[in-house]
Amino acid sequence: MKTNDTFDIYTVNTAATQAGCSGFEWWTTPSCPVVANSFWSIGTQTLLAGNVPFPTNGIIYCDDHVWVNGQINTARLTIVAATLPIVGSGKNILVNSNLLYTNYDGQDVIGLIAQGSFLIGLKSTNDVRVDAAIIAQNGRVSRMGYKGTCGGDNTQGNLYLYGMFASNQRYAYGNLGAGCAPGVTLNGFQTSRTYEYDSHLLYEPPPSFPQTTSQYQVISWDEI
Repeated sequence: MKTNDTFDIYTVNTAATQAGCSGFEWWTTPSCPVVANSFWSIGTQTLLAGNVPFPTNGIIYCDDHVWVNGQINTARLTIVAATLPIVGSGKNILVNSNLLYTNYDGQDVIGLIAQGSFLIGLKSTNDVRVDAAIIAQNGRVSRMGYKGTCGGDNTQGNLYLYGMFASNQRYAYGNLGAGCAPGVTLNGFQTSRTYEYDSHLLYEPPPSFPQTTSQYQVISWDEI
């Protein structure tokens, strides 16, 4: 994504790799099973098209897994990763470096709709910020677990999600390991994990973004 309302399209040729353990889903026992595409990070890629204008309807559909990064300026986009008929849990959206707005007054908005999961891979930047409304239809908003040592190479620094996210399954971006010191993670974002709601999304959602209601509803209240 670029601030001049264009984007570049790449084909991912190879995935980033790492010696030793493959990835495992964070909620399972860290037994190092072989998991296809488990690093979810780019090794080599080839440019297919550069400076492609954002579509006039604001919707970018990808019939495959898709990696997204960059920055927009006064743009409104929805990016979808899906395939039909669905195979397994579906296609994923990956963000391994910053995906940013320029304006935080409602002018900029990104919707990320993954048929499967929204993931941050092993080889992400140390600090990652994602400005977007995120939906993981059949999977989870998460980062896979990676076997390592407490506070070692499989940990990152800060994660900041600005917008909203809806996760079909439980989310997680850090995993405290048995035997690790208090506050030290075995993998994931160790320094901080921050989630901030973008209130502009209520009345100015991304293009064609699914909505549950156009009005706030009172679920419960207490007299204080």
